[in-house]
Amino acid sequence: MSAVPSAQGYSSVASTRDYSGCGDRAAPPGTEVMELEHAIGYSGLRSSIHVLPGSSRYVSVAGGCIIIGSYEDPHDQTFLRGHDDDITCLRLSESGRYILSGQRGHNADVCLWDSQSLEIVKRFAEHDEGIVSLDISPDDTIIASIGAERRLAFFDTSNGGIITHTPLSLI
Repeated sequence: MSAVPSAQGYSSVASTRDYSGCGDRAAPPGTEVMELEHAIGYSGLRSSIHVLPGSSRYVSVAGGCIIIGSYEDPHDQTFLRGHDDDITCLRLSESGRYILSGQRGHNADVCLWDSQSLEIVKRFAEHDEGIVSLDISPDDTIIASIGAERRLAFFDTSNGGIITHTPLSLI
């Protein structure tokens, strides 16, 4: 456990933690890690801040973490952890039912999150190097993603299956 200076003295900021529920990577047992408690700002990605319909809550990105925050209380934040590298794309479905996120790196997965339970509903692992763009159909049934390897893929949200994929040609 380590401590850092704060306005009121020293506060504990790192603790030994079980990584079993935090994405695909695991830290060695007994490893000291820092856990994000509060975030201010956003990543600067295009379309990386969305308002959840019918609420005073918003969705944003900070590194490899999705933040669900409140306009009413800036300290009311929930962190969605399901990626092991920087998030490159974030989308909210028109209905507000789903949050989509994609990351860069070797585990370039697209995650489909339920905006109510804040859990991953499906994980799509079709791309190899990173997610360049994401979108979801207006009826929340089809996800389209473009990977850094220049491939367009379509997924079915009801069963998590791939509908089709095709390489993108240079123009």
